Amino acid sequence: MALTACSVLRKHPNKLKIFIDLSNSSKQLAPFVLRNLHGPPKVNEHSEVPLYPPIPQSKNQKESNLAKTKNMMAKLGTVEEKQYQINRPKYYGWYSYMLDQKWIPCDAKEFLQFATQTHVVDGLPDYYNAEDERINKLVEELAPLVEQTILNHSLYSESGFEVPNDQLPMRDGAAIHWPEEKQFLVKQKKSKALVRSIHQIIMGSLVGKTAHLEECSEDFDARNDAFWFRGGIGPDKSMLSKKEGVQTKQKELREKGFKISGIHSDGKIGVMTDEEVMEPFERSIQYKGKNVIQLRSGDPLPPFIERDSPLVTQSKVPISSHDPRTWGYKAQCQHGTNVPGCWPDADHQHGLMFYCDRTNQWDYQAVASEGALSSPEAIKDQNTAKALLSCFGWLLPQACHLGFSPMTDITFPLATQATVTDGQTWSYYAYQLNTTDLTTNKPEEHSHNNVMWAGVEQTLFKSVENGKVVNFTPSTLAPLLKMYLLEPQTRKYSLTPYLSEAKTVSNFHDAYQRQYLLERIRHMYSNRPRHLAKPEMFLWEKMNLVDHPGTSALKMGSRRRRWFQMYKISHLGKEHWHPEFETYDEKNHRYIPKAKRPEDFMRKKGLGRRYSKWQPKLSIPLEEKAVVYKLPNVSYQPPEEF
Repeated sequence: MALTACSVLRKHPNKLKIFIDLSNSSKQLAPFVLRNLHGPPKVNEHSEVPLYPPIPQSKNQKESNLAKTKNMMAKLGTVEEKQYQINRPKYYGWYSYMLDQKWIPCDAKEFLQFATQTHVVDGLPDYYNAEDERINKLVEELAPLVEQTILNHSLYSESGFEVPNDQLPMRDGAAIHWPEEKQFLVKQKKSKALVRSIHQIIMGSLVGKTAHLEECSEDFDARNDAFWFRGGIGPDKSMLSKKEGVQTKQKELREKGFKISGIHSDGKIGVMTDEEVMEPFERSIQYKGKNVIQLRSGDPLPPFIERDSPLVTQSKVPISSHDPRTWGYKAQCQHGTNVPGCWPDADHQHGLMFYCDRTNQWDYQAVASEGALSSPEAIKDQNTAKALLSCFGWLLPQACHLGFSPMTDITFPLATQATVTDGQTWSYYAYQLNTTDLTTNKPEEHSHNNVMWAGVEQTLFKSVENGKVVNFTPSTLAPLLKMYLLEPQTRKYSLTPYLSEAKTVSNFHDAYQRQYLLERIRHMYSNRPRHLAKPEMFLWEKMNLVDHPGTSALKMGSRRRRWFQMYKISHLGKEHWHPEFETYDEKNHRYIPKAKRPEDFMRKKGLGRRYSKWQPKLSIPLEEKAVVYKLPNVSYQPPEEF
C-alpha cells in the first residue's frame, strides 16, 4: 500500500490529498484535488493593463545595503541621533585623513576641489561689484578710524608675547623666546589683533544701522569641525594587498570545486576580477579649523544662484583620485565630528561671514628653491584652497545641524562669505553649498557641485613709515562692508525636512534617553582617548604569525592567542576581537553608585552592576518611552493572608 501511494505522489507532484478506501479490496489509489474552503474564491487574474515586476533600484547587494543605510539615516528624528549613528560602527573612530585650516600644501587646490566637490569661479558675484553710494559714504567715514587703528597697532601697542621675561630660553617652559624659524607665529598673533580691531570699528559703526548685526552672535577662535566621506579615490597599498589576497583565495577555492549557490552562474564560488581589485572606494575626511572671527544669525543668507542653475549642474570639478597622503596629509583614528562653532541647541545656526588668517604653516616647513613658494600664483592658489576648505568646513556642519548628514544630501543651497586676510592684504570669497553627499565612487556623474567665487587680492596699506601709513587704500574695505550688510532672509520652505518636531535631543520627551544620549554624544565629540588603547599588530607578529607562519608560531606554545588570531576562531566573533568591527554600543551595564542604591544589602562591594542589568540601554532610533527601571525586590516577602 505504501509503495502504491508513493508511486501516485511521483506521478502527481502537486499538493494533492489522497483518500484510501480500506473497504475496497482494490489496490488502486486515485488522487483527488479538493478545494480549500478557507478564504474567498479565486478571481479573474486577467488585467487589461500589463503588470510588470518592480525594477530593482540597486545593481548589487552592496548598493542595496548603502541605500538602506542612507534611508535609515534620513529617518532619524534628531541631530544627535544622526551624529551618534555616523560613529556607531567604529568604537575607536574612523580612519580619517586630517585636513587642517593652517596647513595647505602649494599644490593641494585641485585635490581640495575634488574632496569638497567645489567649482571655483574667478570674480565675486554681481552683488559685490555693483556701485553703492551707501558703501562709499561708509568707506569715507571709516577711513580715518581704520588708519588711526593701524598706527596705534604698529607704533603704540606692545603685547605680552613680545616682551622678554626673566626665564631662560630652552630651559624654562614659560620663557618668551621666538627664534628665527618661529617669527611667523609672532606675525600671526599681531595680524589677528589688527583684524579684530578693524572688525570692532566696523561693527561699532554698523550695529545701530542694521538690525541683523544687532542680533547676530560673534565667535572668536571657535571650534570648526567637518566630517564627510569622499568616494572615487583609488585603493592604497594595503587595500590592494587585501583585495589581491581575496582574489587569490577565491581562485584556489574555485579550482578545488567549492560550490556556493547564488555566487556564480555555474554554482561555483565567483572570482574577483582585476577591475574590481582596482575599484575605488570611499575615504573618511576630517577637517579641523578655527576662524579668527565668525558671525552667526538665526536665518540663512540668500543663495547667490539657484540650485538647478547650469553653474551648479553643468560645471566641471577636477578629479584627483590619488591618495590624500600624496600631498602630505596624515591619517588617524578618531570619531567623525561636525561642529560649526556651536551646539545644535544654539539659536543662531546660520553663518553670515568669517575672517580667516592668512598664515600658512606649510610654507615654513617646506623646502624649495628661492621664489618658488612666494610667487603670486602659488600664494593665490593657497589662499583659494584655504578659503575653499574653510567655507565647506563651516557650511557642512551647519547643514548637519539642520538634519542633513554626510550620507543625506542637502535639498536647498546654503551660502556664506569669507575673508582671508592678515590686516594688510585682503582676499574676499563667496561660497554656496549645494551638495553634502559625496559618497559616490563615480564623481564624474555627480549631479550638483558646490560653487565658490574668488575675488581679486587687494592691499589696504603697504607699510607704516615715519608715523604715517604708506599707500593707504580705504576702498579695499568696500567688499567687506557689503558682506556685513548682506541681510539674511527667511526661506519659504522648511529648513529641517528630515527632523522630527523635537529636532534636537534636548527637546526629546523621555528624560532617561535625553540625558543619556547627551552624555554619550558629548563624550564622543570630545575625542578623548579610549580607556583601553586600540589593539595593534606588531611587525614581528605580522611577519612570523600572519605572513609567514611557521616555526616561530610553534615556538610560542600554548600561550594566549592575540586578537588577530582569536577573531577567526572564537565564538564571540570579530565584533568582539577585531578593533575595526567593534561598535560604539555600550557593552557593560551602567554602574549605579552606592549612594543611589535604595537598600543596604545592595551597597556591598561587587554588587554595582548586578542591580543595573535591567536598566534600559541606548537604542537608535530613540524609543517612544524607555523602560522605567525598578530595582527588583529580592528580600523575602511573607505570603499574603486572605
